[in-house]
Amino acid sequence: MFGAATRGGVKILANEGSHRETNNCVGYGQKQRFIGETGQAQKVSNFKNTVSFFNRFLGLKCSDESFAEEAKYLTVKHQSNND
Repeated sequence: MFGAATRGGVKILANEGSHRETNNCVGYGQKQRFIGETGQAQKVSNFKNTVSFFNRFLGLKCSDESFAEEAKYLTVKHQSNND
């Protein structure tokens, strides 16, 4: 959900599907990236290149035990840039 401050107060902005909630999903194609609802829609046809609920990994290092536990459920390849 996104909000914008206007002169009349705070206005809630809808996403491309006119919903107030955006899916936590990113899909990768050959030359494209699909975010939110479009990523969720293409998840069925491009499962191995789609990541959902990636906020579980924010702030974790690859050496953390909790990262290893969450990584079991990933369908995409992952690598560490620094640790």
